[in-house]
Amino acid sequence: MTTSDDHTTHPRLAPLAWVFARYGNFTLGGGSATTAVLHHELVGKRR
Repeated sequence: MTTSDDHTTHPRLAPLAWVFARYGNFTLGGGSATTAVLHHELVGKRR
């Protein structure tokens, strides 16, 4: 149920897809390196 005082904002799909495309294609070193960079970008910078 949604109430009028629910102020949750959801990220837009295009910027999120751009972050995954950019770092997924240009990060070398395997999954752990890609995951660390994505975590830094999505959680650290955009919080």
